[in-house]
Parts: sequence; C-alpha cells; structure tokens
Amino acid sequence: MFFHKDKKVAFLLPPKKGTHTLIQFLPKCGFYPLPTTHRTFDWFAKKYPNLNNYTVYAFMREPMAYFESAFCYMRRFIPPDSELAGIDFQSYEQMIEHLPAFQREADIFTKPQSHWLADPRLTLLDFNNFETELRRITGNTDQPIPKLNAADEWRGVITPAVEEFVRQHYADDYALAKDRLGKEY
Repeated sequence: MFFHKDKKVAFLLPPKKGTHTLIQFLPKCGFYPLPTTHRTFDWFAKKYPNLNNYTVYAFMREPMAYFESAFCYMRRFIPPDSELAGIDFQSYEQMIEHLPAFQREADIFTKPQSHWLADPRLTLLDFNNFETELRRITGNTDQPIPKLNAADEWRGVITPAVEEFVRQHYADDYALAKDRLGKEY
C-alpha cells in the first residue's frame, strides 16, 4: 500500500493489478510505501488506523483478464522445488486441473479479486483505464508510467470449460464489478 499524507489518498496493491508499476511510479508523485504489499485494506486499517481518513483506491481487472494474467504468471514462475516443477503446462485447462497445487504454492494468485476489493471503504477503479486514472488521482502528467511485470506472450485457449471455471471461481468478482464499477463482463 502507498499513501500520500497531504492529499489523504492511498492505493491498495492487490496482486496482478499493476503492483510493480505502482511501486515505481507512486514515489515520484509524493506517495510513501507501507512495509508490505498484497494485504487487505482491513489488515492495513487495523495496523494504521489513520488510513480510515483517506480515500483509498484499488484497481480491478475484468475477471477473465485477471485469470489469464495470474495463471500466465504462475506458469512462468514455478519454483524448482515445487510439486508443479517439471510439468510443461500447455493449456489453462491443464493448469485448472492442478488448481489445488497452485493454491498451496501461490494462493495470492488464485484468490478472487474480491478477497482484496470487497471492502466498501475502497474506491474501485477499472484496470482498463489504469494510466488515465493514475494520472487523474496523482496529478502527475509528466512522468512516464512504466509497464512492468507484464505477462509473457504465451496465452492459453479460452475454451467453454475455462469460461465456466472463471465464471464460477470468480463469481464474486463479476458481482463486485457490476455493483461497484457498473461493468458487466
């Protein structure tokens, strides 16, 4: 999480929502980091109660794009000592079959976005408008916004089974996007 003391504005940094880009960009705009990332706002607010006086923003991705980003990332960074090491994942369906192992290895990338974003104290922003919203909120129109940690070129095929998995696994995300962003995916 990053905060700007004078503006009383903060950004929550859930995984796969431009975290590495925000870590590089926000300090150039007068924001300061809190010592950990990928926690819920409730966790931060209990540890730093003054955050309840801030407008706290967080980006939300379209659930299928979030799924693809998370699963492509996990496919690329399987630790050598992992129970998944040595498996040459060639499809999303193959990865979904191994979901319990991925959850044991990297549960922050398999949790629905609503785990971090359902808190009503958060102001959600559409990840599709990342640069525009970031510039609007920070007021920084001069600094370039780097694109860091983007997924590799590999993309699995979105089959009907993958679509069904994403609709079910991220059902709360679809509802949250409709309720808070007015978006139906």
